Amino acid sequence: MDRCRLCHRRQEKGSEYCPYHMLAFRKLEEAYEFWRKALDIEWHDFIGIVSERPETGVWVKDVALSLLNAEET
Repeated sequence: MDRCRLCHRRQEKGSEYCPYHMLAFRKLEEAYEFWRKALDIEWHDFIGIVSERPETGVWVKDVALSLLNAEET
């Protein structure tokens, strides 16, 4: 059984994330579409901002920080 790349939970079928982190990733993608249209912002900049905002939820922060780290390596 494969585990989520961010936690110990079982991966969602066809994903590297558990259901919670997968939902967070999808929400990030949805939110980015709004931000991109309103602010003409790049994905990397968007996830950087979102990861630092205090109102951002834990699951979304996990995903955003993971994506930022993956871009840096």
